[in-house]
Amino acid sequence: RYSPLFKYSPISLILISFMWVTTSFFMGTTKI
Repeated sequence: RYSPLFKYSPISLILISFMWVTTSFFMGTTKI
């Protein structure tokens, strides 16, 4: 029941985290 959500949750979290880090770094570099 919770197998698919639990399995796909980490992938989505990692992807969002990677995007956030890239955006933060890009914005930080552009700002500075």
